[in-house]
Amino acid sequence: MSLLRDHGFRVTAAGTGEPAPFARAGIDYRRFNFDRFVSPLADWAAVRSISKILVEVQPDLAQSFDTKPSVFLPLAARSTPGVPVIRTINGRAFLYSSRSPMALTLRPVYRALHKIAARTAAATVRTSHHCSRSRMYSRFRPSIGKVCRGCCSRRHSPVCRS
Repeated sequence: MSLLRDHGFRVTAAGTGEPAPFARAGIDYRRFNFDRFVSPLADWAAVRSISKILVEVQPDLAQSFDTKPSVFLPLAARSTPGVPVIRTINGRAFLYSSRSPMALTLRPVYRALHKIAARTAAATVRTSHHCSRSRMYSRFRPSIGKVCRGCCSRRHSPVCRS
């Protein structure tokens, strides 16, 4: 982020962590809260908070990093048309990796939310080790494809189109 800023980009970070590291680096930081577990009211509050941040900052591009924020950001970005969203999903999250009754029950709900988020996002980047296992997260626009780290056993090119 500092490198982007040093090259003339306006950089603002938003997250749930402490602002001190960003302040030391001279990067604008906006804090918001969200519950890492299942909490529909807290999730809706997080989407509203992110939406407010987007309206205040008016970014040229917004990127999320992690499973739950990659649902929240595209939903929040609907309040600021014209802001492209890039989602980075770097894991499978509790709902997709657990076999608990709660996870199995809620999985279809989150799949539906990811599909909605994928329609709003300009691109989705997956850093999962196995691209073929990641289909549960979203559908890609055919012209974008999915970015693979090159570790796929299927020996895809750097941009997977499956």
